[in-house]
Amino acid sequence: MRKTSLYIFLSIILFFFMTLFTIEKYLIEPPQPVYGYGSQPTSKFTAIKVKNETDTTMKLSNKKFIPSDILQVWTQENIFLDSSLYFIQGYGPDLKSQVPLKRNKNMINLVVIGDSFVYGEAIENTEIRWERMLQYYLDKETETKHGKKIFNVIPIGRGASSFNNYIEWLTDDRINRLDPDAIIFSYVGNDNYPSFTEKSFCRELNTCTKDNEPLLYSDCGPRCDLASCLLGESSLFGKIARKFLNPYFPNTTKFILERYCDPDKLNQRYGLYSESGFKYDKNITKHPYYKIFKDSIIKGSKIRKEIPKFIYFAKDEYYENSKWPEFIDFSNYNYKIIPGIEFNKLAKEYNFKNNPKYRLNIDDKHPNGVVTSKYGKDVANYIYSYFSDNGSIKKYLSITQNEIDNNYFTVSNYLPNTLVTSTNLDTIIFSHDNNFINNFSGNEYPYEPNNQYFPCARVNYPHSRMVFSRDIEKLRGRTINIEAFIESTQNGDKFFLQPFGIDNDGNEIYYDNYIINQNKKSKLDFIIPDNFSGFMLIDTSNDCKYYFIKNGLNNNERMNLPSFTIKYKLI
Repeated sequence: MRKTSLYIFLSIILFFFMTLFTIEKYLIEPPQPVYGYGSQPTSKFTAIKVKNETDTTMKLSNKKFIPSDILQVWTQENIFLDSSLYFIQGYGPDLKSQVPLKRNKNMINLVVIGDSFVYGEAIENTEIRWERMLQYYLDKETETKHGKKIFNVIPIGRGASSFNNYIEWLTDDRINRLDPDAIIFSYVGNDNYPSFTEKSFCRELNTCTKDNEPLLYSDCGPRCDLASCLLGESSLFGKIARKFLNPYFPNTTKFILERYCDPDKLNQRYGLYSESGFKYDKNITKHPYYKIFKDSIIKGSKIRKEIPKFIYFAKDEYYENSKWPEFIDFSNYNYKIIPGIEFNKLAKEYNFKNNPKYRLNIDDKHPNGVVTSKYGKDVANYIYSYFSDNGSIKKYLSITQNEIDNNYFTVSNYLPNTLVTSTNLDTIIFSHDNNFINNFSGNEYPYEPNNQYFPCARVNYPHSRMVFSRDIEKLRGRTINIEAFIESTQNGDKFFLQPFGIDNDGNEIYYDNYIINQNKKSKLDFIIPDNFSGFMLIDTSNDCKYYFIKNGLNNNERMNLPSFTIKYKLI
């Protein structure tokens, strides 16, 4: 009898594990791997050697590049761009950059804190993030009036976060490290609603996260993915899920959590609304979530009281918000509200909210450079006036040397992040080795899940992008000597050098482009035009549609560029 019972028990256990393995392998879509903050590929790869072929001069092209109009292409592109940002910037809230974003003791330091609007989700060129636009317009103002840069903008951001998160991020350690002269909160309309990663929720939901680490059990943020059971980390299921199920059966765990664990169940318990219902509730101030939000407002007002705190409502349409309860509460607790003058002028255009020319792309509704430039102008105008009126700028100028930084030929950002880069005085070199991507071990490269290794949709072809600091505008009329070598078996005019810029309204603009001959050193003397920002190297042998729809990006075909080296020398 005991043996029979034992056999039955073991059979049940065996059946249980076989079921888990079956679900894990066949029934649930595998999750994409996540990568740690600041991780880098371990495989070594070097620049290709340029063969001794006859030099050629790049010829002017009449080809025009326009974005892809296929939703599927942009959906996949956004996955690639977000993966790139996680790999380059980290997961937030502290953000890395080609040029370190940290306190400068010789400048007036401004901390800008917010969600995806500050982090820059789905952005190919990080110079159009609104806090970078703020830096740009502050620099233009102070260099015009005082001959030097005065302000230093430091972003703190993470997607799908709330105002409650912003206040939690302002720890004593971070405040002491950054020692800001002002804190500017980028406030989006849903920031009064919990992200459910706040300390007041996360232990119950198992959604607690650490700085610069991916969200637990999540691949798209706490609002759209479920983290763990409502009973929380102290529950039996929470312990089993965390210590046993998730490490060995991540797909099964994700399936269970998404089916049975949801912050909306917490809403039901408290008799509250979901995020959309909460936003438009006329009695919003009576709800527990708003009370938590107001407690954060109060707590934030007490953080280093000598540091002025500003609120900028980063809107996605025109509306009057002066009677909103959060507007009133921010004012009552001494937050200085920055008016959206420039944005409101733009947003009064007909059908602004649904107009695609103001969005990043057809799949992502975040604001593009046209809108973020207005955010930047609004805040720059207000902040400059504030620090000018209180005497800070005059005091700053009296105690610092009036030296002008003339290192204008520097790199701001580039894609893909696996390009080999080197800089020596006025020379910048970018190289890509195709053999690296063909020979790497897949776990160490962030884009393996979809076989996309280069951006594509913005010009409808795979390309690399190299962006200079916006200080390069000061070099207008100077010449960049360019030498490019592309190692390829393609015939015909397949490769193009596309100069681009950012105009006064925040639009990305394209100048005349040039044909690069493969397997020969192609040269060009490029005169820097107004609003210039950088270059794209574009491969037109196959467009995005080929890779995503016809081919499906299987293991036999990867979105990649041939090996190349391109050198930019300022003369």
